[in-house]
Amino acid sequence: MTDVIRTKARRWGNSIGFVLPASARKELRLKPGQEVEITVKQAKNPLQELWGSMKWDKATDEILRDVRKNESKWL
Repeated sequence: MTDVIRTKARRWGNSIGFVLPASARKELRLKPGQEVEITVKQAKNPLQELWGSMKWDKATDEILRDVRKNESKWL
């Protein structure tokens, strides 16, 4: 059985919903209307996982964009 399923929260009217991939639904044998229990754990910031709680001058997405833009220079 699947231990962890990663998905994004999506707007669903005034609420937020989660889409469960078909492969996970099949593996878990879920049927429409079936009650499930969900434990939510927010994904960590990838840079914070690497560097801890260092203070950054730029937002994470800005730093990642800069890294991706320059990654060909390192290859």
